[in-house]
Amino acid sequence: MPMSIDALIRAANREDAQVPQYKLPDLFTFRDGRIVNTVALWRERREELLALFTESMYGHVPQCPVEQRATVVWKAGDFLEGLASASEIDLLLRTRHGAVTVRVLVVVPNGLTAAAPVFLGYNFYGNATVSMDPRITLGDTFVRNELAGVEANRLTESGRGGEAHRWPLEFLIRRGYAVVTACMGALAPDSPEHWRDGAARLFPSDESSSAGGAIAWWAWGLRQLMDYIVGDTRLDAQRVTVIGHSRLGKAALWAGAQDERFARVISNNSGCGGASLARRRLGETVEIINAIFPYWFCRNYHAYGQNVNSLPIDQHALLALVAPRQLHVASASEDWWADPRGEFLAAREASAAYRLYGKQGLTEDQTQADVSGNDCTIGGSVRYHRRTGKHDLLLADWERYV
Repeated sequence: MPMSIDALIRAANREDAQVPQYKLPDLFTFRDGRIVNTVALWRERREELLALFTESMYGHVPQCPVEQRATVVWKAGDFLEGLASASEIDLLLRTRHGAVTVRVLVVVPNGLTAAAPVFLGYNFYGNATVSMDPRITLGDTFVRNELAGVEANRLTESGRGGEAHRWPLEFLIRRGYAVVTACMGALAPDSPEHWRDGAARLFPSDESSSAGGAIAWWAWGLRQLMDYIVGDTRLDAQRVTVIGHSRLGKAALWAGAQDERFARVISNNSGCGGASLARRRLGETVEIINAIFPYWFCRNYHAYGQNVNSLPIDQHALLALVAPRQLHVASASEDWWADPRGEFLAAREASAAYRLYGKQGLTEDQTQADVSGNDCTIGGSVRYHRRTGKHDLLLADWERYV
């Protein structure tokens, strides 16, 4: 008889000493036995790995033309006491099956003589949570009832600025970065009953076992937002960093793996289904995540809950798909649920793909000693840091990202 969710959580491994022996799928071995030893062969292997992640884990989203239309809701040049210009854009996404509108907050430094590099990422509860500025609209997007100021799955005025600590806008603007963000719920509400009420409505219903779940749709939405950035001359589409925290770190990694227009990909505390190795079975596991959030991944992924070693991929391969672009994986010392050591090891293993391109990642001789303290930053084109503290996105993280 399957264990209850509570029992699974209570039984979760917290100790590195209890991690079972495992063998990771080899990055450079094709399914037909061929070995990668050139960039050209890696490009071929990359397509095979993308297909394996799509079929086994994240699931596919239908491919058909999407029309975009951007309408300015409001704009102002005196945001952050004149440091920046800000606007909210209603981005209409339409296919022949329907339309969805995503409200996008765009904040750009004033006084720049060239297009600004961009941090692109979702917020959890609405654009108004990233700043106390009263001009940012509350919106009407379905969000989880987890933040003070959210009532009946909708953000209220008392929730304004509730996640501002995760979006240090003044710090980023002073460093010359633009910020583009939208609420995750506009693309796929984070709910087992409602997740199909977002972008999935734009395509015919797909009930196959490899149909994409919510993470696939969040990733799809990030790619649509990248399309918008390409058309905004204030923003440098060649220098876009896609970033996500926790479940949104999973989405950022999957978007960055698929779409090579993203110059840099950042995973902040993304854990299971993101940057940490599934085969370690420490903290949240494939079985647990599919029990709690059965709508995040495709149904094929559920078959591996009690047999994770049969997965044809693991998360080091997902990170390797970002090569040779910049990759930054971040952990927190007290976030055992996301398995910080598993995130570090995945980034180290992924570095082999970077070495094919002559890029510096994490080296084979970097071990637990390199991340044994509560605060460390190591690496090159593959970068890893672990900061002191809990599961969160903090200024201490952003200071490393800029």
